[in-house]
Order: sequence, then C-alpha cells, then structure tokens
Amino acid sequence: MRIYRKTLPSKITEKAVELVADHAKSLDSRAYIFCESKATLSYESLIAEKFGGSFSIEVTSFSRYVTKRTGGFNYLGKSASALVIADILAKNREKLARLKSSNYTTATSVYELIEQLKAAKITPLDLDGIISAERTALSYKLSDIRLVYSEYENYLAENGLTDDGMVLSLMPGLLRADESIKGAKVVVAGINNFTRQSVDIVVALEKFCDLDCVLLSYDGDSAVNESFYKLLSIFPEAVVFDDECVYSRPVEILKERLFAPAKYRVKGEFCSEVSVVEAADALEEAEFVAKTIRTAIFKEGKRFKDFAVACPDVNVFAPVFKKAFDDYGVALYADAKRTLNTHPVVSLLNSLVELKRKNCRSDTALALSKNALFLGGESASAFEDYIYKFAVPRYGIVKEFSDEIAESVRNKIVLCYNKMLANGLIGQHIA
Repeated sequence: MRIYRKTLPSKITEKAVELVADHAKSLDSRAYIFCESKATLSYESLIAEKFGGSFSIEVTSFSRYVTKRTGGFNYLGKSASALVIADILAKNREKLARLKSSNYTTATSVYELIEQLKAAKITPLDLDGIISAERTALSYKLSDIRLVYSEYENYLAENGLTDDGMVLSLMPGLLRADESIKGAKVVVAGINNFTRQSVDIVVALEKFCDLDCVLLSYDGDSAVNESFYKLLSIFPEAVVFDDECVYSRPVEILKERLFAPAKYRVKGEFCSEVSVVEAADALEEAEFVAKTIRTAIFKEGKRFKDFAVACPDVNVFAPVFKKAFDDYGVALYADAKRTLNTHPVVSLLNSLVELKRKNCRSDTALALSKNALFLGGESASAFEDYIYKFAVPRYGIVKEFSDEIAESVRNKIVLCYNKMLANGLIGQHIA
C-alpha cells in the first residue's frame, strides 16, 4: 500500500487521476477512485478533460458502491441525517441540558458522534449505565446524546430508512464477493474522517486490491494530519510519498509572510510580482485594490475574471469592498454567507405568516408592504409615512385611511389577510 500526502485538495484530485491514468483507455482492466460523494464530479470532470472520459475508471463513494451492488436502500445521506438531527434537537430543546443552543454545525457533530457509537456497537441503552453512575458535566452531555440518539434511531425505524453507517458496514462483505475489484487499481482519495466502518473498508481494499491512498496532510502538528497518522498506525509498512511541489517565489513569500505583516517591513525588494501597501483603514485598502484592477483592465487588457481578492472575513469586508468597487466601476462578486431569511421569497412568506399569526397588526402589515415582491417602492413609503404620522394603533389598520395612496396599500393588505382567513392554509401550517 502507498500513501500520498498532498498539501492542497486540488492536488489530491490531480494525483488520484494520475494514478489511474494507465487504465483510462484500457478495456481489459478496471480502476476505481473512492472519494466523498460531493467530490465525485470533480474527479469525473478531470478524467473527461485529460482522457475524454473512460469506461474503465469508476469514480464513486463507499456508500454509492454499496447501494449500486445491493439494489439500493431507502438511504439517508450524511447531510440529510444531520438535518434530521437538527430537527430532533429543535423539538427537544426543553429536555436538553447542554445542547439547547444548537445549530446545524452542532447537529453535524452530533451525527458523527452517533455514527461512531453505532460503529462501536454502542446502543442508546448502553449509555444509561454511564449516565446513571455519576451526575457530572459529562453525564449531562451524554444524557443529551442518548436522547437524540434514541430519537434518531426511532426516526429511521419508523420511516424504513438506512443511514450511512449501516450502509458502510455492508461493504467489506461485498468486496470479498466482488470478483471485478479483486486485483484492480484502487485509489482512496480525499477521505478526511476514518471511522471504524471506513477503516474496515480500507483494510478489505488493501487485502484484495492494488491500493493507493491520497490525502491531505501537512508537516508539523495539525489536526488535518489525523487521518494520515491513523492510516500509518493501521498500515505501518505502507510506503509514504510526501508532496514535493516547488512553489514559485511569489507564492513562497505569501506563504511565509501573509500572516506575519511585520516581516514585510524588512527593507529590500522581494520580487516584482508581490507588492505591499499599508492603508489607513479598510476603505482605503479597498479603494487601492479597485483602482489597481481598473488600471489593469484598461491599460493591460486584463478581465474581471483574472482577479480574486482574499480577506480575513468576507462578511465583514464585503460591504466595504462593494462600495469602493462600485465607485470605480469594477464588478464584484462576494462569496458572503447569507441566511435563507434574506431571500425575497422567503421574506415574503415569513411576512404573510406573521400577518396571519398576529391578526393583521400594523407592524406586520408594514413589513409586508416593504417586500419588493408584494409592493415596495413609493406606495410602501407613503403607507409607512401615514402609519407613523397618524400613530396608527396596532390593530388600527382595519379602519380606512384618509390618504389615497396609503389607503390603496391598506386595502390590498387587508384583502390578502381576509383571503388567508378564508383559505386557512397558513393558519393550518402555524397550528
């Protein structure tokens, strides 16, 4: 077995495809790339780019390999399982001691812990003995896990579902019976979390196949090395190949000094491709970047797609850079995270639900009027002005307004409210 350490995810993809290159045009031998489900398209795209596609290379995940060879399951993937856990946490918030303020990230971590417990054959009942032994902070956490674990198992049973852990437990047996994979070239690429099931799978692959593992790993102490050291402990005789990529001088400078600005103040020119500018604030910094990009576009024939801006926190810096870029006429796409509630359609639905739930209160009517999909514009402004000018009480919107424009808005909202009352659909969902 051979283990290839790579310092970038893109290098993992490239190396994995390189390792199966000899099989791309062959119809006599097969090769397999096992990766995360969400990454399969990246590997398939690179294979298509390099070889025009291949009938001899199968790119799949462990769970897809199992479902394809067993006729399929009512299968709940990792993301779907995490959503189920999140729903269980939300519904049982009052019963929880340590997981009350949970979110989707918490749910994902809880799911991974439950999968590890299941892999170790530990059931919710097995946790009772540990919990009852002593009431400590750990026992309170375990009580929460036990509750969620039990509810999750009940959900799977009631809906006839199988989750990732159960599916993966079948794979070693399938590998033993699969004659087509025995002796074949197999690459396990980019797997960043080796659970008990995935370790059993890799052990089986190493026994039956010509196995290579390509994973992310750095020199020094880093959490990202956990998978590498785990593999090395299981296969101490494995041959390890370190990433020997030689970086260009600009990249070396950025790697060395990006997070140590004081080093840039050393006198002397580093190279022509790296410039250092010390700005008074974020806006001045953003204006310099916008000006530099605009100059390069008009004087050097560059295009917007040739530039990328990296910053410590996109959500914090995006508004500042957007203002500066708009001033200089530079197009900008900011990869900032936004909550689902900010989407106009979701906002409209929320406003309608609130209007019904709070019996057409003036504040909910005002929020609805401002939504561009419902009204917005000058009419909404006139409606808002009227409410504040005449201090319309909470439930005063049921009475006619004296201003013509404000009255037309009020009438539209009240008509919408009455239709919801007659229909009752939103009311049913709220109940």
